[in-house]
Order: sequence, then structure tokens, then C-alpha cells
Amino acid sequence: MKKIIALVIGLTVMAGSLPLFALGSSSPCKTKHPVVLVHGAFFKDENMLGINYWWSIPKWLKDKGATVYVTNQDTFNGVPERAAEVAQELGELFALNPTWKKVNLIGHSQGPLDCRYLASNLNIPGKGAAKNYIASITSISGTHHGSEVADALWYAANDWVIGPAAAPYIAAAVNAFASVFYYNEEDQDGMKLLYQLTHDFVENVFNPMTPDVPGIYCQSWAGLVTGTSIYHADDVIVGPLWALMNAMDAGPNDCLVSVASAKWGKYRGELISTSDGVNHFNEINHFFGLTPGWSAKTFYVNLVTELKNLGY
Repeated sequence: MKKIIALVIGLTVMAGSLPLFALGSSSPCKTKHPVVLVHGAFFKDENMLGINYWWSIPKWLKDKGATVYVTNQDTFNGVPERAAEVAQELGELFALNPTWKKVNLIGHSQGPLDCRYLASNLNIPGKGAAKNYIASITSISGTHHGSEVADALWYAANDWVIGPAAAPYIAAAVNAFASVFYYNEEDQDGMKLLYQLTHDFVENVFNPMTPDVPGIYCQSWAGLVTGTSIYHADDVIVGPLWALMNAMDAGPNDCLVSVASAKWGKYRGELISTSDGVNHFNEINHFFGLTPGWSAKTFYVNLVTELKNLGY
């Protein structure tokens, strides 16, 4: 009888400890500050087809205990305009969540420029200087020194082949696409977007007016296409972009942003797969979760888990 009682007590103690263990193991992404995912250009969360920019990533992070918000700033616009919209969204979020102290920003492509501009130059409505409410900025293939694809397109529209006379019509077509595809958004500016992703603008205008802010943890990763398989270099979308980047002497790149351009803050390295690399779309788990040789889920869960462990 004593053995049975001891066994019951032992099982009860073990059972009582299981929820605590499960809570710890199932919430590795429960950061001190909420996570805000900041999208890049040409796409957002979500478009009229119901396609999400951060394909499945918010769900994965929430399942692992993170508090996650996805921004919805303009898809086709300059960095100051987009960053101001992010500031407005954050103001609303802080108002709805009075216990929030700061946020962890994770941006992709043009998104990190929005984050940097926000931190350096803007206020969050109802709070004050944004720099005081940002714990960290993580950049995934950010255009910190511009993009060769943007250089080529801007040059084509203004100085070559098409010519400057056609530029207004190109801009109108781009803006019309944005308006229809993203729920009749207004005040889009496709040509401003394109110019602000060029090396000329980022190096000579943006970076000088957007110094890094002391006290904010800043880190970056770069994508890298390493092979020439049908899925990567010869893919109908990735292939031409990758070929253009190489023709423009971009060096190692993810088909839209070079490794050199992606380096900012504490550089963490390239996202290299066991297949033929990680292109600009794979980095956000596209196309539709097809990222051969690389797990977007593992990367983002590990990223946010590390932020948690660092106290952010």
C-alpha cells in the first residue's frame, strides 16, 4: 500500500511539473517586447488574392509564443512616406497595448530602410521619439546600399531605351496596379520607390540622413543564390533578375539585393541552403512555402528565440 501511495504521489508530482516544462519548451519565441514584421516593396500583407507577404511566418512565431504584428504601409512609395505609416501603426498599437514598452522590428528588402528612417527621424504618435521605443532592428536582405535591379530600371526609364518621356506613363501604370491589387490604395508613387532603391539615393541621400541610433540592437542577414538550377537561376522570375544582377556586377546576391548591400549593423552572414541558395523570395517563405534546401520556419523561430535570449 505504501508503494502504491508513493507511486501515486510521484506521478502527481511529475504531472504537476509537466505544464511548466511544456510552457517553457513551447514558448521559445516569447520575447520581452513584441515582434513587428515590416514588409518590403511591391507586396504587402495581404493583397486582394489573399497572398501574405510573410507566408506562414507570423503563425509559426505565434505558435512558439511570440506576440506578432504585421505592418501594412504602402507598397509603392518612398521610404519617408512608408516609415511615417509604420509610425502611425505603432502609435495605434501602443495605445491599444499600454503595457508595451518597446518593439522588435524585423524588416525585409525595403522594410529595413523604413525601420532605420523611423528610428532616426520620426516620432511615434502619442509616445515621442521612435528611437526610444525600438529595442532591436533585424534586417533580412535590406537595400542598405541600393539594388542593381533598381539602378537598371531607373536608368532604363530615364536615360535609355524607354526615355524620360515615358517615365510618367510607367509610373501611372505602376500606381494603377498598386491601387487595384492592394484595395484601392491612394498616393502611391512607383517612380519615387524605384529611385529610392538605387545606389545613388541610398548612398548619397538616405544613409547620410539616417545615422544608426545608439542603444538599438541592429543586425542583418543576406540571401544568396549559389547554383543554377531550374528553380533558382533559370526560374521565370528569379532567373532574369539574377542574370541582371550579375550583368550589373553586383557580386554575390539573392537576385534583387547583393550581399554587400545587405550588410548593416552586426552582420550575421548569408542564408545558404543545401540546394541552390536562398533567393529574395525564399527569405519570406515564398513561393508559397517552396524553399528547397532551406527552412524559413527554422530560421525565423531561431531568430526570435535568440532575441528572447538576448533580453529583447
